[in-house]
Amino acid sequence: MPMFRSPLIAALLLACLCLIAAAPARPALAEDEISREEALALRRAYDEQRTHEYPDVGVDKALAAAARVFELADGGYAVLIGKGGVVAHREREASLFSAEAGDYWYVDARPSGNGVVMRIRRTSEPDPRTSLDAEEQKALPGRLVDPATLDPEETWLSELTDSGAAYAIFFKRMDWLLARNNYWLYCRAAEEYVKMEKLAGTLDSLCRDAGDKRPSLR
Repeated sequence: MPMFRSPLIAALLLACLCLIAAAPARPALAEDEISREEALALRRAYDEQRTHEYPDVGVDKALAAAARVFELADGGYAVLIGKGGVVAHREREASLFSAEAGDYWYVDARPSGNGVVMRIRRTSEPDPRTSLDAEEQKALPGRLVDPATLDPEETWLSELTDSGAAYAIFFKRMDWLLARNNYWLYCRAAEEYVKMEKLAGTLDSLCRDAGDKRPSLR
């Protein structure tokens, strides 16, 4: 006796199985694959990578430089700036058979002594707690970036382990824009820097086709 009497049912089941197989698997939480101690160590390293202090720099100046980093990346970012933060985002091209993840950057800047502390987070999907809509942001109270966006209760293992390269290049370019460094890190030079420093992750979010622009003026 055949397993399926109706060819239609068999075809539908086959289609469902194909969709399941094609769906991208979400990365496991750090705690699911490694020990709690290892997860905490990864978290500390991740937080160190995405936090930077700039003495003698005001919040507005730091945010303007952060927004400029995304504009100079030549990657088609939409950038929101204000209320102590910057949000930069872009979607990538998708087709019937593949869908590339987007790039969503969240930047928070707070006064610290005579300077500013900046904290950033990059994700491949938008965080629903922070709006990407400029008009909606104007009407919302509070800071541009929701604290829970910067410090979510759950952080995927891939985010903890694959962000070093992008974060390092972001802050290297911030250093140039804030006159902390005399050399603008082009994408090709950034690739060599990442290899030399053995940083994990890719530079795609700031170096699409290595087509970055060097600022003409500080």
